[in-house]
Amino acid sequence: MALRLCCSVLLLCLCAPLLQAQSLQEVNKAHEQGYTAYQQGQYQEALVAYERSLTLARQVKFPKSMAANLSSIGFLYGRLGRYDKALAHLEEALHIVRDLHLSHDIAATLHSLGAVYFFSSQYDKALAHFEEALQVPQGLTQPRARAAALNSLGIAYSALGDSDGALER
Repeated sequence: MALRLCCSVLLLCLCAPLLQAQSLQEVNKAHEQGYTAYQQGQYQEALVAYERSLTLARQVKFPKSMAANLSSIGFLYGRLGRYDKALAHLEEALHIVRDLHLSHDIAATLHSLGAVYFFSSQYDKALAHFEEALQVPQGLTQPRARAAALNSLGIAYSALGDSDGALER
């Protein structure tokens, strides 16, 4: 009996990494399907694929994949003008990437939140998020990402009627 139990435990220990790798492949495959559908302008299909990937990532507790899917879903909802849903998904993604200390993802998610606030005409909140994104150490290290963030910041200042603030950037 003890030998049978030991063998069962050993088998589970040996199979766990394989099952985890297989689960990660399924999560990534569903995310890629979402990205492909998005690139083709099939936004509803993209949402379905991202939601499936998010569900799988939650089941197997892959926080980085959860955050990536939440960000993608938030971005899509923003694009569709469903700002409340976009903000909810992006806020959840931000919480996860902050817990994981992923500087680039923190800055990118803050920038995405700023964009959603901007397009929903909440310029003060947009400005705050754009500014915070620029303050994340090691966050926006790529020149194009930094330039986009600075441009967004200038646009938000202009929307608030602060041309001096826009010019300073």
